[in-house]
Amino acid sequence: MRAIFARLGFETEWSADGVFTVKVPTRRGDISIPEDLIEEVARLHGYDNIPSTAIEGSTTIGRLTGPQAIRRALRQKLADSGLQETFTYSLTHPSRTRMFTLLAEGAVPIRVAMPMSEDRSELRTSLVPSLIDAAIYNRNRKNGDLRLFEIGSVFLTNEETLTELPRERHRIAGLITGSRTDAQWNVKAEPVDFYDAKGVLETIFELLGVSNRVRYEAAALDNLHPGRAAKVMLDTGSGEILIGYVGQLHPTVQLREELDDTYVFELALEPLYEYADTRITQQPLPRYPSIDRDLAVLVDRSVEAGSLLGAIREAGGDLLESVSVFDVYVDDRLGADKKSVAFSLVYRHPERTLTDEEAAERHAAVVERLASDFGAELRK
Repeated sequence: MRAIFARLGFETEWSADGVFTVKVPTRRGDISIPEDLIEEVARLHGYDNIPSTAIEGSTTIGRLTGPQAIRRALRQKLADSGLQETFTYSLTHPSRTRMFTLLAEGAVPIRVAMPMSEDRSELRTSLVPSLIDAAIYNRNRKNGDLRLFEIGSVFLTNEETLTELPRERHRIAGLITGSRTDAQWNVKAEPVDFYDAKGVLETIFELLGVSNRVRYEAAALDNLHPGRAAKVMLDTGSGEILIGYVGQLHPTVQLREELDDTYVFELALEPLYEYADTRITQQPLPRYPSIDRDLAVLVDRSVEAGSLLGAIREAGGDLLESVSVFDVYVDDRLGADKKSVAFSLVYRHPERTLTDEEAAERHAAVVERLASDFGAELRK
């Protein structure tokens, strides 16, 4: 090795304690680590003159991390559900970074020092504006039926002048517009609505095992329709946290962008990484018969069906197997600012046959809870 380094013009020194030191000349800027010196020796000595040896050391089985596995499962599930994955730029126009800021954690827009254009001058704080741009691009090419999603990163900081790297947050976002199904000779084309977008979210939550932790809260959000938007809340066990939103684009935004009714959603993935439960559980088929009851109540139009469902589940207790909304009816004849909400309830005892008296008692408790909490009146 000393002879080889001498040929290369490298000074060498062998100390008394056995340390071999090589001084690299400044003209060789490509050599910066010990492995570079080893490569020089091997190259000049000849790779064929170096004996082969078996690889030694412990081995580990490669696998995906938890977040990687979740993102891969989400991509597969949404693609199987008919959505198409998009990959958009992380840089966007300044007007876009200020459109959807609910999940931006009070971030300050991050401007690139020397942008190539104003359209790519700031790091995005939301994925939704990029999906809107994709929808506009497709509309201009007469492709109006879209179901898009993207899993990517947004970049957040609270510093006006950066002194440290921005926070990189994982998000999943989607956009749905156009018709739910194509027109056929016996079927008319039906436009998508809010519940198509909400259904995609429910698919995600079911896949991740957090459906029973999620609640939707009607809200007025910037750039979303005031009556067709909701926050998505996740119960962590010690309280609720905001993890996303879903809704229709505000009519003024749709008019400005020349889009038809368009529905979007966005979720923060970090909380879902933490609380996802992908374990497969099973339970035996019920051995005892159920007792079904329907319940229709009059409430104020401002009362959310989700709040009514939560109260019914609490009052029904362990005997209430399931409850679902099967009708919502609004008419001035019901009363000023009133609506009718009808529920289907299933009562069952897991270990014996439930009696009519027990079911009636529990059903009465449900009716009383709705009356006391929401002023609900039974609809005859």
